[in-house]
Amino acid sequence: MLRMRTAQMGAVLGMMAAAVGLALTLAGCNGATVQLPPDLALTLVADGFARPSFVTWADDNRFRLFVVEQGGTIRIIDRDGQVLPAPFLDISALVSSGDEQGLLSVAFHPNFALHRRLYVDYTTERNGHLQTFCLLYTSDAADEEDSVDLGGRRII
Repeated sequence: MLRMRTAQMGAVLGMMAAAVGLALTLAGCNGATVQLPPDLALTLVADGFARPSFVTWADDNRFRLFVVEQGGTIRIIDRDGQVLPAPFLDISALVSSGDEQGLLSVAFHPNFALHRRLYVDYTTERNGHLQTFCLLYTSDAADEEDSVDLGGRRII
């Protein structure tokens, strides 16, 4: 059995997030042909996402990947490679999506395991003008369903 220290696992998850991000990007190329170098191979980790735009991890020792979907949701791929059925965050009611608009990214506090803070960047249309917002959310540490407290958001 292979055992890794947390720092090593973090590095592996970071590389996996980058690889998954590349695979999701290539999968979203709408049928375009992409030539990969001969020494590079892509392996499907998970599927079923709607317009994925970003993949990251929280460095909280739970070894999950977070997939940002342009329409306004963030989904979790758990340590077993399963996509959790309920979104981690759903702000689709706030987001104007399409083309290069929508939920664009998420960043986790460097000590997310303790502080439970995450930042999201999204676009929305207000009064006929496209606007970009960055919000601070807090994840409920006691919530076993892996979700975010939507009432605790703050515009930054």
